Amino acid sequence: MEISPEKKKALMVLIGNNVRQCRVKRGLTQEELANQIDVDTSTIARIEGGTRMMSIIILCAMAEALQVSYDTLLRSNDADSTIANIQVKLAGQSPENLAHLERIIQTVIDEYGAMEV
Repeated sequence: MEISPEKKKALMVLIGNNVRQCRVKRGLTQEELANQIDVDTSTIARIEGGTRMMSIIILCAMAEALQVSYDTLLRSNDADSTIANIQVKLAGQSPENLAHLERIIQTVIDEYGAMEV
């Protein structure tokens, strides 16, 4: 299936914006992110600028470096990608830590109720 040039450009811009938001949120410079995933700083700048599509290998490395799900980089911000990010952050936690975190989450929900967006 071929994607139209307009759709491809829109996707590159979306991904670039998502990468930039996640990088800034993590407090990384373009150079620091580039070093972590072993690419040139100009590659990060072109991805963030929406002028370069990244490979699957770079996507995987970038998601790992930014500690987010792949969905976060590929899709518009939504509840599903937020939940996926939480899952990424919880991966590898001990059962004891997970039980503790579950109690914290439940306490927040009990205290503040369902949060409206």
